[in-house]
Amino acid sequence: MSANPWYTRVNISALGDDVRRLILERAKRILVAGYKKGAVVSRAEPTKGGVVLKLFEATAPRVFSFTELPREDYLLQRIIPVNMVRSRPRREQDPSPAEFKEIREKLYYLRLTRVPEILDTMKRAIEELKQRDVWGRELEIWAPVYTAAILIGRDQDVLSYIIEDVARRESELMYAEEKLVLYAIDQLFAETPEPLVGAEKVCEFAASDLQEKILNRLLEKANCMEVVQDMGVEYKRAKSDIKCQKILADLVRTWSPQKIGKVLEKLGFDKYKKSVRKGGSVRKKYVVKWSDFAKIAKAYDYEPQSQGEEKKNEQ
Repeated sequence: MSANPWYTRVNISALGDDVRRLILERAKRILVAGYKKGAVVSRAEPTKGGVVLKLFEATAPRVFSFTELPREDYLLQRIIPVNMVRSRPRREQDPSPAEFKEIREKLYYLRLTRVPEILDTMKRAIEELKQRDVWGRELEIWAPVYTAAILIGRDQDVLSYIIEDVARRESELMYAEEKLVLYAIDQLFAETPEPLVGAEKVCEFAASDLQEKILNRLLEKANCMEVVQDMGVEYKRAKSDIKCQKILADLVRTWSPQKIGKVLEKLGFDKYKKSVRKGGSVRKKYVVKWSDFAKIAKAYDYEPQSQGEEKKNEQ
């Protein structure tokens, strides 16, 4: 292993879980820092005069091969996922650096002769993407790609893909954990008794109250829920086969009340925590009005299933 922690080549599979996690977290920090020009990472470097803090440019194009997308939202916001179709292995060897000589020469020529045109096209690309409601990090990662597409005459094809990708990120990829917790709160609102006429529905819950609804949702997606009857009453429960019971056990560990509490804090629900007296004991609970829940849900692109409540409150 080299002394430079950022340029380490090591057989990760031979390391323990803690060391692997440490290296992976360092790698993630480099990726997060280096997705746009000007980002730097710090490193303490020993010299003859002592340890000196140095800043290194982390920006560089990177390509990774994953069987599954990263789970972290902060990584998904900074990458362009491309779904690859499995094919037969190449008969030829991977290309050598010498084979890219002609491409490099053309790129050098373009850099020397067409910089003003490229900069003007970049401005046009940014304006067109903004008009299509592409903002923030999506704008940063797609603007260079769209600029190149305009220059080679493929702008319409690429623009359609960009719009589709941005919509897909919002609906499927981004904030998956947050949307799952919002779904559980939404289910509690649906079960909360209707208030008096003119009053707004209010839901009280603890993080542990959301766990069952989150587990049921994930078990349904894994096809591990079944409907059973007891004394003429139907209810759902996890299937008893080994596979589904293992999935349930893993989900219970993953979605602990502590984990749910952290997601609630991330969503901004901590300001709705109050001391609620029940019987002879006092317990900290989240006391949330429907309008406040709907506002947070909208910020995370989650559409509550109880839309009637929002309309009633607006009236």
